[in-house]
Amino acid sequence: MHLPWWCLSGRCLVFQIKDCGYYAPAIPLQPEGPVWVYTSVASQSTYNILPAANSNGYVWELLPATACALIYDNATARCNLEQHL
Repeated sequence: MHLPWWCLSGRCLVFQIKDCGYYAPAIPLQPEGPVWVYTSVASQSTYNILPAANSNGYVWELLPATACALIYDNATARCNLEQHL
């Protein structure tokens, strides 16, 4: 067996690293929260998502971005409508 130059002493540990889909995050479910928000009734709306397997959290995005002031942490997003009426 031919050893690489950095392992000439014969005391090497060789690992096989696989980049497989097993550790990839699962596809998250649809966020829970109101589809329609009436600004005459509510000043904010809250949305929640259950964490998907192997996920470290979420970054929330609202389109169009000018629709409300979006405040979020990993699993919850709040859309404050008062600042954008």
